[in-house]
Amino acid sequence: MGMAMLLAVEDPSVESARIGDLSAWAELRERYHPVVVKYLEIAAPTVDPETIWERADHALAVQPVGINPLVWLLRVARESTVEVPDPESTSNPMITSVRRLPHLQMEVMALRVAAGLDDAEVAAIIGWPVSRVAAVSQAALRELMRDREAA
Repeated sequence: MGMAMLLAVEDPSVESARIGDLSAWAELRERYHPVVVKYLEIAAPTVDPETIWERADHALAVQPVGINPLVWLLRVARESTVEVPDPESTSNPMITSVRRLPHLQMEVMALRVAAGLDDAEVAAIIGWPVSRVAAVSQAALRELMRDREAA
């Protein structure tokens, strides 16, 4: 997924959903639900994905025209996560390792893993400069490598 595609998109489904087209909303949900679920599994396992869709529905009216729906949905999901997930509450060793990271590193890696995003794309969602996301990503990767070597 390229940066241009992530940030500015002419998506007729978004515009149709904005004016109340339920089939367009269903299409957006089908397309992006797996990514939202994967992000929540890593970063906020106790948040019900349905809550994100309810909030996203309400936020759609104020979503900037032309923004990619994935950016918008992941921003809504990120804003809905207030917990620090227990690293040991999963049997997935990769998720356990990511959850053991300091919170900001965990957030960045959860977005990268859940949606396969690069630093620039994560920066668009979090609202940070790309250089900060890159530094946090590198620190997180170093920690993950240490964790793997210690195991």
